[in-house]
Amino acid sequence: MKRSTKWMLVIFVALAAFTVGIISAAPNTPLQIFRDDASTTGELPVAAFQRTTSGTATNNIGTKIEMVTENDAGELITAGYISGVLTDVRDGSEQGELRLSSAGTEDALTITNDGRVIFKSSDDDDDGFEIDKHATDRDPKLAFKLDGITKYAIGVDDSDADKFKIGTLAVSDTTRMTIDSSGNVGFGTTSPSSKLHVSGGDIQIDGNSTLGVTSTDSVTYNAGTLALANRLAVTLSTQADAINFDSNTLSIDALNNRVGLGTNSPAGFL
Repeated sequence: MKRSTKWMLVIFVALAAFTVGIISAAPNTPLQIFRDDASTTGELPVAAFQRTTSGTATNNIGTKIEMVTENDAGELITAGYISGVLTDVRDGSEQGELRLSSAGTEDALTITNDGRVIFKSSDDDDDGFEIDKHATDRDPKLAFKLDGITKYAIGVDDSDADKFKIGTLAVSDTTRMTIDSSGNVGFGTTSPSSKLHVSGGDIQIDGNSTLGVTSTDSVTYNAGTLALANRLAVTLSTQADAINFDSNTLSIDALNNRVGLGTNSPAGFL
């Protein structure tokens, strides 16, 4: 124990247990650092890793903590590390980053000085970011908040057949969009029955639109009323039987400019 008027250092070494305590008389881990303070809120520094240099510091100078363990050949291998780096060392303009990485990767996760979180992967075939939740009611999700209040959330609803959802509060509450395992997408419904299912609202399409790709495609209209807000110009394909209503009740031969009633092969204009 060494004392002075400015500082006091107390180190306890338990030889039998191979433990070291700093301000801790009974360390229960290989290294235990303890700090007691009267304050009940806020953050207190417990340990600091400092680095100095004999020259002029340059950008990307930092301090690294390595996690090292032994492999089956008795070799000490770095499994990962945590580092704090000054990306800007100018006096008064310092900017730092916290970086985490595992063996074989370079800065897999970076937290920048302005709060951005960056994920990097060196394997093109691997996922760069995963959310894997292990619980009885598992809803892995991302929440987007303003001042602590969730505005939007995206994720998987484990209670509803693992559907992917976007909601304004949670993925299972006030759901706005749903994608099920078959690829059906629903707006206003959590049980879409087609590739695009819109319920409880209107659809507005600006610009040109195409329904169907080939002549074998069909469009089904189930509503009781069709309202046209403006004059409608219909352009038919230039072929015989361009339009056929109800199996020849009314057919239009656009190739020969003929209309047939009760036939799909009109011999005259009408």
